[in-house]
Amino acid sequence: MCGIVGFVSKADTQTALTHDRLRAAIERLRHRGPDGQGEYSDGNLWLGHVRLSILDLSECGHQPMATAAGRFVICYNGEVYNFRELASELALKDLRSHSDTEVVLRAWEKLGIDVVQ
Repeated sequence: MCGIVGFVSKADTQTALTHDRLRAAIERLRHRGPDGQGEYSDGNLWLGHVRLSILDLSECGHQPMATAAGRFVICYNGEVYNFRELASELALKDLRSHSDTEVVLRAWEKLGIDVVQ
C-alpha cells in the first residue's frame, strides 16, 4: 500500500516546513512504498508520496502526478477498479500511463467537482 503525506502552512505563520522535516515525513512512510518516492511543492503546500507499484510499474505512474498543463496535481492512494471503462466513457485521450491515478486526475480536470458524482 502506498503512503501519502502532505503539509499546508498558513502564509502568516512562522512554522518552517524545512526540507529536512519533509524528508523525515517521507522516510517514516518508506516501508509502505518501496518502489519509489516523489514530492511536490508550491508555496506553502507540500505533498509527498511513497509508491508500491501495482497497476502501472513504469515511471509514468509516479506520484505526485500533474496534468500536462500542470494546473492540477494528485497524490493518491486508492484503487478504481473500473478506471479503463471510466477513461473510455469520458473520452480521455492521450493518457500517459496505465494507472487509475491518471484517470482520476484527468477526470477531475475534465469535470471538476462533478467527478465525484
